[in-house]
Amino acid sequence: ASANAIEFTGGANQLILHAGSVIDGNVVSTSGSTNGGDKLTLGGDVDANGGNTFDLALSGSSAQYRGFTKFSKEGISAWTVSGTGGASGHAWTVESGTLALAEQTALTSAVSIQSGAELNAGNATINGNVTNIGLLSIGSSAAANTTLAITGDYTQGAGGLLAISLSSAS
Repeated sequence: ASANAIEFTGGANQLILHAGSVIDGNVVSTSGSTNGGDKLTLGGDVDANGGNTFDLALSGSSAQYRGFTKFSKEGISAWTVSGTGGASGHAWTVESGTLALAEQTALTSAVSIQSGAELNAGNATINGNVTNIGLLSIGSSAAANTTLAITGDYTQGAGGLLAISLSSAS
């Protein structure tokens, strides 16, 4: 087991992971809901060579990133999240840039897409409500006819766009 590299208390703390970030050890929040809890953010304005990626299995009660109550994507960079692990019931906010859900990814709570931000999804699941005032893009020209399952309500806000890629029948 790794030692704790960073410990947060008191709430209202934010850890921003940038392209190429490496943390040796655990990052632990013991704030709970105090002052709104602590936020783990995928951010920055630079994309790593090969892309910015985060495996959801790295977050959760016994994972490297523990105790965070909120997750977000900030900055103009693009990040891809993958996996089905992670903390349950903690909302995601896509504040800026692009957050992509890799194939078979499952987010376990609500997602909010802010104006100017994009959530790009293929065959993935969001187990919660989705509020979109940015861009929700499902599929791509390279991977049309994909399915995004949303188990909660979908709310399209003013200025929000829903883009669905379809392939033509041959």
